[in-house]
Amino acid sequence: MTQQNPVPETADLCPPLECAGDLAILGNRVESAMGLRRGRRPEDLWRALRELARQEGEPLRELLSRLAASPLSREDTDRLAPHLTVGETYFFRDMETLGVLRDRVFPELARRGGTVRIWCAGCSSGEEAYTVAMLAQEVLPPERLEILGTDLNPRSLRKARKGHYTRWSFRGVPSPWVERFFTRLPEGVRSVKPRFRQGISFREGNLLDPASPFPDGRPADVILCRNVLIYFEEAAIRRVLSLFRQTLSPEGWLVVAPAEAPLVQGFGFHPLGRTSAFLHPSRRASGETPREREYALEGFLPPPLPEELPTALPFGPEEDLFLPPPPPQPAPLPLPPSPEEDLLATARQKADAGLHEEALCLCSQAMERDRTDPTPYYLSGVIHQERGATQEARNALRRAVYLDPSFVAAHHALASLAPDRESEARHLRNARELLLALPEDEVVPESGGLTASALLELLHIAPR
Repeated sequence: MTQQNPVPETADLCPPLECAGDLAILGNRVESAMGLRRGRRPEDLWRALRELARQEGEPLRELLSRLAASPLSREDTDRLAPHLTVGETYFFRDMETLGVLRDRVFPELARRGGTVRIWCAGCSSGEEAYTVAMLAQEVLPPERLEILGTDLNPRSLRKARKGHYTRWSFRGVPSPWVERFFTRLPEGVRSVKPRFRQGISFREGNLLDPASPFPDGRPADVILCRNVLIYFEEAAIRRVLSLFRQTLSPEGWLVVAPAEAPLVQGFGFHPLGRTSAFLHPSRRASGETPREREYALEGFLPPPLPEELPTALPFGPEEDLFLPPPPPQPAPLPLPPSPEEDLLATARQKADAGLHEEALCLCSQAMERDRTDPTPYYLSGVIHQERGATQEARNALRRAVYLDPSFVAAHHALASLAPDRESEARHLRNARELLLALPEDEVVPESGGLTASALLELLHIAPR
């Protein structure tokens, strides 16, 4: 047996200067092939390569040189995808948006008749696709549903097809829902019940591919693409939204995350009330008036399904396994041993890995060190938004703006969380005015490396 040559633990944590050229070349190739913003940042790309090299036992710099030497193959993108994409997801994520689907979108589709086609673009490990099936089946029989989940990451897709999940995928999900939709397996694992697997398929798909993901070319009634566009470069966003316009039925809906709403709205889609559900552009011409309604977790529990449930599940000592996690302890995490260590960089890494509580604790430590720095408040707000804690997110972002009224990214984030259109317009106006005052080539803090001109264009995104 050939012995692998593992990457030593002492491998460079930061890209050395002599690798800058190859990293720039590879970053361009990643952007072209995958559209990912993280592939353009040398530190993110270097980290991904380190992980891949350690996994495959290939010397780090040899791996970099080989990938930079020629255009990326399908095999190359499949290998890189797990290390450049963030697969953070869970069941029943973003109750407000799910309320729109359950109470507005699915009943209308049920009345139309025929097969309902739903595309979960960037489905990660499948939690969203199964959640959609669970909600849709309240008004649609399984045989009328066709749900397709696509993703770049083959590892995530294997998990999605298996349909087995641990308690991390159920955080915050009430126990009755867990009992209703899942079968208990050993060691705390849950399996999606067969009923909610009907009509669901998963396959690899690159959103930069201009072809429809449906082989027969028929349009989709609903496209969900949540917390995906934020990781794409500007040009990639344009290409993806063009694909969505081509794939979506004239009577269909596009659903994005709240933070992505300004991008989509600027591209010609129109919001359904104050939610992140968007109408296809042609729906505005039909005279439809969006219904203003707030959706919340209260009263969200669906009525019983016509299926027999066991009188009691053998939870035993794990009875509370799927209850919401307890709130974080007031005591902060221990301070890093070195005062020079970047708390916020570590917090970002924790947040990217889905370790939100640890990331928030690190943000709190950064706040304690410097109460005048708006950045930890901004990062805390983004993390709270990701967790669905809207009010906490608003409070943190408002603090960031109070400390730095010129904080463009904070104004932009507050616009996506605004309780009404007047507040949304005010924050977007503030962001635009601040951007107009900056040099066009100046990189905007906390924008993922975007320049003022690029971010301005992104706020006004439109087909060319």
